Amino acid sequence: MEESTQQEDITDVDLYGDLDLDVNKQISFEEMKTKCEKQELTINGLKKENCHLTEQNELLKRNISSLYLTARNEITRKDAEIKRLQDIEIKTKTKYSQKMQGSS
Repeated sequence: MEESTQQEDITDVDLYGDLDLDVNKQISFEEMKTKCEKQELTINGLKKENCHLTEQNELLKRNISSLYLTARNEITRKDAEIKRLQDIEIKTKTKYSQKMQGSS
């Protein structure tokens, strides 16, 4: 007896009971058409925005790459300049040292 009561309880469960559904409310074709047109406008706007952002992203990638290459070349140039100045300093110190030894 208890088994048949449990089966009845299971079949009585309303799977859609938590949904707020008004079956009396019907949307007209014109309302659906208007909603569809609004959604199409939104989609087209988002597509344009996506295209614009993609172009902007590509531009920023090129700019950052160019900036990186410029910075790397500038570091190489400055390293060469530092080396040149260090060589001059070493030569000057060597000449001064030789001059001091020659005058003694």
